[in-house]
Amino acid sequence: MAERKRVLVVGGSGYLGQHLLHELATADGGRPYELAFTHHRSAPPPELVDAISPVLCFRVDLRTGEGFDSVSSTFGMPHIVVNCAALSIPRTCEVDPAAAMTTNMPTSLVNWLSNFRNNDILLVHLSTDQVYEGIKSFYKEDDVTAPVNMYGKSKVAAEQLILAGCSNFIVLRSSIIYGTQTISPVTKSLPIQWIDKVLSCGEEVEVFHDEFRCPIYVKDVVNVILALMKKWISDGQQMKLIMNVGGPDRLSRAQMAEAIADFRGYDCLLIKPVSASSIDRGVASPADISMDISRLIRVLGIIPIPFRDGLAVGAWTLRRRGRARRMSAESPPEWLPDGWIMGIRKTRQGKREYYTSAADGCTFQSKEEVLNYLGVEKNESCMSDVAFCSNENKNEGPFIIFLIAAIVLVVSNFSVSSAFYLIVDVIPCPLQFIQCYFDPFTRSRFYSKNEVLRFLKSRKVPRKTSKMKKDNKKNSIDNYYIDPVNGYVFNSLKDAIRYVETGCVSKHVYRRKRAIREMYSVKESSPVSPTTLIS
Repeated sequence: MAERKRVLVVGGSGYLGQHLLHELATADGGRPYELAFTHHRSAPPPELVDAISPVLCFRVDLRTGEGFDSVSSTFGMPHIVVNCAALSIPRTCEVDPAAAMTTNMPTSLVNWLSNFRNNDILLVHLSTDQVYEGIKSFYKEDDVTAPVNMYGKSKVAAEQLILAGCSNFIVLRSSIIYGTQTISPVTKSLPIQWIDKVLSCGEEVEVFHDEFRCPIYVKDVVNVILALMKKWISDGQQMKLIMNVGGPDRLSRAQMAEAIADFRGYDCLLIKPVSASSIDRGVASPADISMDISRLIRVLGIIPIPFRDGLAVGAWTLRRRGRARRMSAESPPEWLPDGWIMGIRKTRQGKREYYTSAADGCTFQSKEEVLNYLGVEKNESCMSDVAFCSNENKNEGPFIIFLIAAIVLVVSNFSVSSAFYLIVDVIPCPLQFIQCYFDPFTRSRFYSKNEVLRFLKSRKVPRKTSKMKKDNKKNSIDNYYIDPVNGYVFNSLKDAIRYVETGCVSKHVYRRKRAIREMYSVKESSPVSPTTLIS
């Protein structure tokens, strides 16, 4: 029988650490790893220990290295070390730069690992997207790091230390991590829960509209770590890898708050978008540190879920029209697309299944209604070379990953539409992933976002009935444009394209109210239900 790998999670009592330990304890239906974790508290969280037992716990001071000797004598030399520990509040780092450097720069950890002779220990280190300067969009791993605050500087120093002192490492530059609360609740404020709590109380909240990140669901981060561990174990070779780990959406905090409000049924007028420059936070913050995750997709084949889908699959209670709905513990049917939620509602006639779109929260009672809404049965010609991503067609292409941009031109009750999907052509020999943007109606492919935007700008707008605008003289006809995800209505193509490019919403934009029956009784040319709109 093969030796079980010993895994040490440094900072295991933190947010990511607890989620990782829980998955490690239940991976592959058993316990394939011997587990240990470090904590900074006086005692380990009892709820966590009970949930993942058997596990060894060690109190370690990362600033001095005190406690690592106890790990060596009790647990032995680990095969894999995942460092989740950090002082991650930028303002705290700015106030106490010495503490930020000694905590975030794992000198004591690297020195402890170097004491083992003939060791081939894999170090997985969690870094941050704040190593980037924030003056452009979609940073790649090879771009120059130029942090604007002490938190980012301490993380850059940590990366440089690991590159110089370790021969077998993986550095993961993570964006905002969101998801459910941990087994033992952490004291750190979680952004999604905080916004949800404020809005649920009917209070107004100010959020920045001009700082952009790529929030990633916590389970996706855990899956990335597990996949890299398995890859290293199976390949048996040293790794030297730096990888961006973020979600597919480039979002401001205002857009994140709007998505939460829309999903939970809160009043969006409570959200007050403000500029980051209007508030003195006592620390500089990068404006746009969205990240390119093509290396993540290429190396591991993992595609993080969109933000709205993460809200749905994260064990949130769907609250629509004042009624709570229960998520089903049963496996969804094979025909249900990824990102949809199957629930079970108890009625007098017994249990009834229903299906909810994570993109817009619309709920349907039958398979026929779902497929009509998606346009699958009535519009098979548009779906002939596009399949939903699933385990069965994982290596067949192309397939839909997420909506990269969408502007719907409403003409004669949704009869003319334009939606672009980011797809991947998979060439099996050798295996290659080629990203492009696919318009299911003109069946055109574009290989950059700029090409998509040029196509949108140059496209001729049909002069058919869209909206009747009455005045004292006569009836006039205006075209208007709808964002199918957030419900924004634009009166000009220029405003709509500016929204796709920048995410800015002018004062002339409004939201259109739609009944659920209207959303799934669309005509044959309706596109596949959009999942994520990129700003």
